[in-house]
Amino acid sequence: MIYAFMRHARACCRLLMPCVGAGWAAALVAQDPPANRAARTLIASQAASQFGVWQPASDGRVTLEDIQVGPGPSLVSGINVLRGIPPRDHWHPYLVVVRGDTVCAAGGFTSPELACLARWVRESQSPQTATLARILAILADENGAVRVFPAAEPEAKEISEAWLRRRPQNWPQDTSLTTPEGDTVVRITMLSQQTRSYEQAWRAFAYDFHFDSSGRLLVWSRRPSELFGVPHPR
Repeated sequence: MIYAFMRHARACCRLLMPCVGAGWAAALVAQDPPANRAARTLIASQAASQFGVWQPASDGRVTLEDIQVGPGPSLVSGINVLRGIPPRDHWHPYLVVVRGDTVCAAGGFTSPELACLARWVRESQSPQTATLARILAILADENGAVRVFPAAEPEAKEISEAWLRRRPQNWPQDTSLTTPEGDTVVRITMLSQQTRSYEQAWRAFAYDFHFDSSGRLLVWSRRPSELFGVPHPR
């Protein structure tokens, strides 16, 4: 099993106020909450670097006031998830998670900070590892978790059937196992829709989460499927 992310825990949380530089803050309206400002700052930095490669703007800059920020999925009490949409047509949203006066980058970012997110969830809710894995998979969703759910528990029959018709034979099965050292490995497949694309296509993601005996996230990986569509009923 190859783990693609977070070989070691790292400092991943940021204070809300230091995230907002003087130049950025001058562009914001006074009523904007600190959490929204911090979310915009994270998103602007990430989006600008991605646009510079994939979708250049006329001046290469993404300004804070251009980023729409609203509530994201409600998953755990005490943890605020914000969803930000940058000023580019058909570009995916970003998720920023806020707890107290700190923020962490989540879905849509190139490196979701799941180590600190897993710790926050454990401290707020103390869930079972399978539940924690499902929450982390939603928070890590690269399409901003607008429409995402476990493939084993589909919210719409036609989406599940479309995925099963296209599922590769070697696609990993959902599982949860305990290692001889007492660690837990959870594998779960999520179905996620690209809600801001022309095609409104779907993609499956196979997540592997490796937790130690205390529930701390050690490493994780994500395997994407090919895009697939869902036939419209006649």
